[in-house]
Amino acid sequence: SRLHYLSKRWDGPFITFNCAAVPMSLVEAELFGHEAGAFTGAGSRRIGRFESANNGTLFLDEIGNIPLEAQEKILRAVEYGSFERVGSSQPIQVNVRIIGATNTNLKQMAQLGTFMPDLLDRLSFEVLVLPPLRDRNEDIPLLANHFAARMAMELEWAELPEFTDEAMEE
Repeated sequence: SRLHYLSKRWDGPFITFNCAAVPMSLVEAELFGHEAGAFTGAGSRRIGRFESANNGTLFLDEIGNIPLEAQEKILRAVEYGSFERVGSSQPIQVNVRIIGATNTNLKQMAQLGTFMPDLLDRLSFEVLVLPPLRDRNEDIPLLANHFAARMAMELEWAELPEFTDEAMEE
């Protein structure tokens, strides 16, 4: 979210979608919305995440979990700035910046055919690699103190909690 709020799109919507939290069969409808009657249970029109993020940012968490069919539609939306809701042929124009996060190796997935190489190429404009915390032990005290201070603020404590040297060495 920091990337969004420090960008020129800061006053646009910031929409998140956890790709691993939704059954694969519903990912496309969640991202692009659907028309009434598009499938069983679709009683009314629903706006998807792409449309909700218009002129803002769409954060796709666990982007490696998106099925290939939905990846194709994302690629078209990125390339042409338009998409169609599930069950519709009416194009919808959008201007959305996509930020994706994953703990999988998308290059390897592309080589195996489980992630579209063209989509990876379009999304790889700027890549930030954040090594796992186990490889950044020096960050643990910083993070512990940060979260302790936030907790103290939320609980309206007068003093900040402190960690013992023994706790910090664990």
